[in-house]
Amino acid sequence: MKNFRLLLSSLLLISGIYFSTFCSAQVYNYRNYWKNSGLFKYSYFYSNSEKRAAQHETAHALAAALLGVYINEVTIIPTSQFRSYVNFTYHNPLDAIKVFLAGYAAEKIIYGKASYGACIDLDKVVEIAFQLNENNDSLSPQSSVVLEFLKNQLDETTKLLTQNRDLLDKLTQELLEKKTLSGKDVYDIVNSKTSPKTPDPQLTNFSASLPTL
Repeated sequence: MKNFRLLLSSLLLISGIYFSTFCSAQVYNYRNYWKNSGLFKYSYFYSNSEKRAAQHETAHALAAALLGVYINEVTIIPTSQFRSYVNFTYHNPLDAIKVFLAGYAAEKIIYGKASYGACIDLDKVVEIAFQLNENNDSLSPQSSVVLEFLKNQLDETTKLLTQNRDLLDKLTQELLEKKTLSGKDVYDIVNSKTSPKTPDPQLTNFSASLPTL
């Protein structure tokens, strides 16, 4: 009974943190719509595993490196807000969608299911979908066109990580040992033929992250 109460309290805390801190009501509703449509599937559990956090973040970093996205750093050293994160700057919103989806995709590849922590990344995908469709009033994130588009993005991201699983494992091990990797570290390990795009100082840095509870 004690364990059940602890689990219930944790779930309520997680839900409250995500809804009040990370998700606007609109973003929350769209993400749930996509989940109910079968596009995204995640479980209502939170993992504090350092290894899982490393796998999640290195998936973001690997996708970024393969796509030529500029990476600032990736770390599993917890902060007051985040359990772990990768910080990057993107030019192409389609690349950004794949980078944000990579953590979710990696958890599905490795564990067969994604944790609730991946929701922050999915919320970022919602925001980018809004930006891409802001000039098209007839196209909403619930439309079949957007759902098909995101399904293709997720499929491509999953394929990218599956084809480079050895690099994902190598990056994960390196991050577990060093705790923090610079963008140069990631590119050196990946040895990508795609050079990172020089960050535009007018562009905003973005972070794909897992929350700290």
